Amino acid sequence: MFTFNGKHVTDSSLGVTRYIRTIFSLLPGTRDNALEIAGLDGALDFGRELQPRNIRAQFLIRRDTPAELFQYARAVAAWLNVREPKQFIYDHEPDKFYLVRPQGGVSFDRILVTGGLCDVTFVAHDPYAYAVTPKTVTSFPATNSGTLPCPVVIEATMKEAASSLTLALDTGESIELNRELEEGDTVIIDTNARYAAVNGVDARGDVTFESTWFMLPRGEFALSADPESTEIKITFRERWI
Repeated sequence: MFTFNGKHVTDSSLGVTRYIRTIFSLLPGTRDNALEIAGLDGALDFGRELQPRNIRAQFLIRRDTPAELFQYARAVAAWLNVREPKQFIYDHEPDKFYLVRPQGGVSFDRILVTGGLCDVTFVAHDPYAYAVTPKTVTSFPATNSGTLPCPVVIEATMKEAASSLTLALDTGESIELNRELEEGDTVIIDTNARYAAVNGVDARGDVTFESTWFMLPRGEFALSADPESTEIKITFRERWI
């Protein structure tokens, strides 16, 4: 079973009497990039991208009268009628969510006079699962327990004046802010939004060309600062394939 749009499928307001099944792909589909050339057996492989993930759910509404049945069917329709993606959380993985919305029509098969089978397909255009609770870290090494690299928000507090600030992962990737900084300045780096700010003021123009908007690798990692006295706090949301 699952929770969507802040409401569990068995919530009494929806009138669902039996949850039948969820059809879930272990991996989303792929968009394969290949080039076929005359005279060449096979094709040249240029990798692939993941397609959106589909999650299909089926459940039964059965009530005492046809009028009551349609009353609850309308409630289910209102629950599913969203324009923006909402969190979809499996009962067996309450610490993870997908961002989904229903795709196409939602069928309501009247298998009985007072019962109907709902069949809905949710689409996650971002095919990854995300941690419900973001992780905050202030000491290193730290661990990304997801199965994928993930973006990070870094908050660096200057403890001394400096002509620049470099934040470096132990993978060799780094972000450098080339500007004068004073003791007490707060620097925010968001690697997903590719955004940098100093004391709340946009500082993307001070990020050097050589910088990398890195992601935190899977497993254990370390992040350091130059100057070394800089205090670092990071917040990230682990994700899974």
